[in-house]
Amino acid sequence: MASIPKIMIKKSNFLFIKFIATLICISISSQYAYGQWKTQSITLLPGWNGVYLHVDPSHQNIGDLDGLDPNITDIWLWKPKLNSDQFIQNPDIPTDTKSRWVRWNKDLGPSSALQRLVGNAAYLVKYGLKAEDGTWAPAVNAKWDIKGIPAPPNYSWTSTGFNFFGLAGNPDKGASFEKFFPARILNGESPAEFYTYRGEELSDDGNKKNPAQVVAKRNTPVVRGEAFWMRVGDSFNSYFGSFDLVLQETKGAHFGETKEQYRILIRNRVEEALSVTMALKNTEEAPSGQPEIKNGIKVLVKGEPSLTDLTYGYKRLEEGPSVWTLSPAKSGSVGAGSSQEIIIGIDRHNMDGEPGDLFGGILEFTDSLGLIKYEIPVSALIPANSGLWVGSARVGFVRHDITFFRKKNEKEVETDEDGKAISEGNNDTYGAVGENYPLRFIFHRHNSVNEEDNPKTMLYQRLFFGLRKGAELATDFIITNDERALDKKSMDSARRVASANLPWSKANAGWECSGDFDLGKETTVKVNLPYNDRVSNPFIHAYHPDHDNLDAKFKGELNQGYESWGINREMTFRVDEPNDDFNGLVSVGRKITGEFHEKVELTGVGVEKKAYHAKGIFELNRISESNEVVVYDDSDPEPVGEVPDQPDEEQVDVQDDDPTPPNTGGDGNEKPEDGEGDGDGGD
Repeated sequence: MASIPKIMIKKSNFLFIKFIATLICISISSQYAYGQWKTQSITLLPGWNGVYLHVDPSHQNIGDLDGLDPNITDIWLWKPKLNSDQFIQNPDIPTDTKSRWVRWNKDLGPSSALQRLVGNAAYLVKYGLKAEDGTWAPAVNAKWDIKGIPAPPNYSWTSTGFNFFGLAGNPDKGASFEKFFPARILNGESPAEFYTYRGEELSDDGNKKNPAQVVAKRNTPVVRGEAFWMRVGDSFNSYFGSFDLVLQETKGAHFGETKEQYRILIRNRVEEALSVTMALKNTEEAPSGQPEIKNGIKVLVKGEPSLTDLTYGYKRLEEGPSVWTLSPAKSGSVGAGSSQEIIIGIDRHNMDGEPGDLFGGILEFTDSLGLIKYEIPVSALIPANSGLWVGSARVGFVRHDITFFRKKNEKEVETDEDGKAISEGNNDTYGAVGENYPLRFIFHRHNSVNEEDNPKTMLYQRLFFGLRKGAELATDFIITNDERALDKKSMDSARRVASANLPWSKANAGWECSGDFDLGKETTVKVNLPYNDRVSNPFIHAYHPDHDNLDAKFKGELNQGYESWGINREMTFRVDEPNDDFNGLVSVGRKITGEFHEKVELTGVGVEKKAYHAKGIFELNRISESNEVVVYDDSDPEPVGEVPDQPDEEQVDVQDDDPTPPNTGGDGNEKPEDGEGDGDGGD
């Protein structure tokens, strides 16, 4: 067995880079929000193998993974401590005494320190057992198929020693080390060194060294899924392929119900022109126990703007791949035209499924040199439209509603036998106003969660968002119609959204809408305000004698139509289908627009009514996906034993020389009689 390499103290600065994503932790308790599935195939030789996972199979414990070969006896995860005080002189050999290695052992099983495999990580895997005669059982190679979520590329590098990792080489090409790495790395002042595992036992003995140095770089292929050791002297290396892939979010393009756009940056790293292709691939079937995920996701690639209406075009990725040609990188740096920003989105409107269905796929990036294949998970949900929607209508037109009467002469109109003026028609066209008038609206959409639960859309005058009262978790945020349902000590982080054009009421129960709150549909809500609502009716002026809705003695309330009128508002929101452009399609699930129509009817004495009509456009934005508005239960008692907001008053012992309060003969809570002092001091 080879000796444990020395750990040297070095005072130089430790150089470290994150390429695209951060390191994945060993103790992982949760998976990606949405999983796209891919099987990685790894060839195992009898003995020790270097393995690099381009998928994340952490959804199951190692012993429960489908396809785990029973002849795999040991798996060691390389988990170095990246600090500035130590470096590794030689390719490392795993032992339980080193914190740089975490082990899973077949015999130890659940007692092993390593319980789950993670993506973007290097492993030493022992396949089979060696007999006393030096033979291995099994004696033939094996194929290990491991299913997981595609892990976007993620590399870290230390210039103070060896690095153990793998490359995302294109398995269809199998380029050699000499072709994969540029000459400046292979033949520079400090030529790159590579060490690979070849099965058998680990050894540093002469010709049997394992790992062994790669000497024939021209003939030795870079194998996707193989981990190896690499060092470039004391130089820092940031080259891991012919092009870099920089992602907006390191775990992939997960759009959920509301995310509109996702940014990807590709950068050429070779000194020649390079074409990069992005294609959409199907996801495999989810493993047992994981959420079902469907193929058929509609990925859009943002195109160029239109000079006529300033909208952006798009390309549908399911109809074929997109290709970008990058100019050469100059002397290892990024030159003009050698990088390209890519913006993608999801056309949820045209995905074939039901609200809440999860769709996924894999974005595959390859280059014209055949060196690299990156795989990025992409997912989206068909929106259910549940949650909080806030926005405004801009009233821009008012109906004329002018009646024309038949004239008898210049001063009189003709009447019928009942003495009523004869009408010649109405002008019910709309006229534009001088300036649009904004009206804020706050909707909440509740979708049914069981057969007994009916979906409904409510319009509110105000809502609150904050930490739930009595919450046990700091992330237990709610939407409520009463701020008393929120934690009092966290009010500084709570938020209120309100609409001044809707009537205020203490109950704040909201108004239920009719119709369908969805694309291409319309929803209507009626808001009726009684004539005697002294809080919100604008016709009532509490301190004006002619508009207080009281009689001459300011005691009796007048009937409707004398000083105050009832106000009945009927508002209809006609939701548009999305525009056929990039921004219009990707905004489905987060933004809705359409026509706004309102009828305001004033009711007076008896059947007296007068209606006014207005219209405009509206836009609502979804700011929360919470399906519930929590109603405050005022019967809920205060928590027993709650810590007071303020400390108790300091207790001071009475000393012998302290003044003694007078004995009034009462309990200390007496109030002064008329004519006595009021507490402001005496003469």
